[in-house]
Amino acid sequence: MQKVVSLHHNTAFKKIFSDPIIFTAFIKAVLGIDLNIDQVERDKPLSLSIEPNETYFDLFAENQTPPIQVYLRHVPDFERYQPFVLDHCAVQLEQCEKKRGTYPRLQVLTIVVITGETPQQVDELITDFDPKDWDGKPLGEIPHKIVFLCPRYVNEDTPAAYREWLRLIEDSFDGKVDATQYLDSDLQPVLAKIRMDI
Repeated sequence: MQKVVSLHHNTAFKKIFSDPIIFTAFIKAVLGIDLNIDQVERDKPLSLSIEPNETYFDLFAENQTPPIQVYLRHVPDFERYQPFVLDHCAVQLEQCEKKRGTYPRLQVLTIVVITGETPQQVDELITDFDPKDWDGKPLGEIPHKIVFLCPRYVNEDTPAAYREWLRLIEDSFDGKVDATQYLDSDLQPVLAKIRMDI
């Protein structure tokens, strides 16, 4: 076992996942998207803040071609899902405002990593904005999506593409990790950084 910084702490989470290599590998695992980015912006504010306090996303990156914006939010103490939907929609409204009313061809994706407990006690929930027919078949018209991930409830049914990511995040909560359990090459930069930050 090795001592590590806990990824339940917001400062540590943002520092680790703001590394473009780690960010892009995590996004690839969760969303299956290859991002071509040079930097990850921290604490990105929304100009259209819906709530009384300033709304911001912990981490943000933008892919130019195709145009994709990815927002990553860390939540150590969970209360409810609604604020994240409002923030996600506010991002899309900002884009329409910049384009003077025309709807931009832009995919907006939000990942919310909840390291606290949730009432549902599930590892993944998805809010998909694409209309679907009676059989649940999506039209492919609206690509926006919010993915809620809760590492505390990772299990054998968690999709394999990111199961180890969630396991590692949850494993760090007590400040100790057995690095030999994580052989995926994409996780090695995470392990290196959480060891260095203690």
